Amino acid sequence: MVDRTAGVHVVEVKGITVDQIEDVEPGGEIRVRYRDGLSSKNFIKQVRAAMFDIRDFVRRECDGEPEINFEYVVVFPAIRREDWRWSFNSPEFVFQDECETLAARMLSCGSERRSVYRCDAWRSEEIDHVRRAFGDNAVLCPLAELRPGRRTNEGTLGESFDECATSYKNLTPEQQELSEEEWEQGPRLVRGVAGSGKTIVLANNLARRIERLRRSGDALFASSRVKPRIGAVCFNRALVPFLREKVAQAFRQRMGAELDDAIELRIGHLNHFYWELSQRGVWPYRGLEQGKDRGLSKDAKHPVEQRARHYHEQLLKFKAAQPVAFDEIAFDTIYVDEGQDVTG
Repeated sequence: MVDRTAGVHVVEVKGITVDQIEDVEPGGEIRVRYRDGLSSKNFIKQVRAAMFDIRDFVRRECDGEPEINFEYVVVFPAIRREDWRWSFNSPEFVFQDECETLAARMLSCGSERRSVYRCDAWRSEEIDHVRRAFGDNAVLCPLAELRPGRRTNEGTLGESFDECATSYKNLTPEQQELSEEEWEQGPRLVRGVAGSGKTIVLANNLARRIERLRRSGDALFASSRVKPRIGAVCFNRALVPFLREKVAQAFRQRMGAELDDAIELRIGHLNHFYWELSQRGVWPYRGLEQGKDRGLSKDAKHPVEQRARHYHEQLLKFKAAQPVAFDEIAFDTIYVDEGQDVTG
């Protein structure tokens, strides 16, 4: 939440009940029982990491310490404070009976920070820096009658298949509008609950971009020997052929023809891209089981985070050392299905 008086507030909402919690460790690790088993998470670390990612981006944008305040909380809307029976309790926790005062709490945080700078509202330049940290964004709100009838566990491959199974001929107005938008300037985030059609929008928007590139290709790329390169990445190997078919289907419905090689389109799972680039000398390949190897930043505790930092550092070195080779492998556009998994 970004507000000119309250500042920036990152809110992690957890709809678990008190009966689902098996134990809470002194450091804030919470063991939660879901339908598919136990899971241990530190919600405070999750939301804090997200907040620092945003703040670090703003620091780079404004080349210094931003004035605007950054806060984070974890909200348990299904748990009352009086029912919390564990010794560990954080001031960042907000319970069901405290949700009504959350807005006032946010305004108070902003007021305290603004008093330091003696201003009534944060400067529009800082608000713009925060917005650029997210890119442009939109939220999909699905019509109930258009959702698939069968539901699977959210986040599973079956759920992804269900989300993509809706007919491309029956796009909702929101899906149609987002599919038609031209996202050439900066990042674009489409959010939505399971079944809202995020992958449908991805496939249709990607197909329309290929169509525009094909139609304008002679004028745009006459002086270049390199074909436009578009990448689409997901996080499950089994989903790759399914996603590839949905993009081809959307293009077929748009153009009445099959995809060809006029545009270089690469669709794959993230780990495959990592491996492929390692074969081209960009970086040494590092699997998840190698995540805790020495030589990485001590700030990165989780193997996934360690591996991400490894690849980011190697990519910057490769770009600096071999700029021509970097341009040859770089994509003009990248689509990410289930983009929230990047920071999950």
